[in-house]
Amino acid sequence: MACTLYADPAPGLLLLDEPGNALDLDALHALETLLGQFTGTLVMASHDPALLQAMQPTHVLQMNETDWTLRPW
Repeated sequence: MACTLYADPAPGLLLLDEPGNALDLDALHALETLLGQFTGTLVMASHDPALLQAMQPTHVLQMNETDWTLRPW
């Protein structure tokens, strides 16, 4: 992921599925820092509310038993 983020030119879109899984706290902090500097579009699936908060998303897509809801963060 670091190679992709530091590529020249940088990608315009990242699709991440649970990027914080199995990371220790230092690695998770590094991930948050790196993704926080990303200037493209980030689409991320996560069950980690602290990671989501750190990313300061503009919108959240939530699923319940019957439908999906897109709402501002």
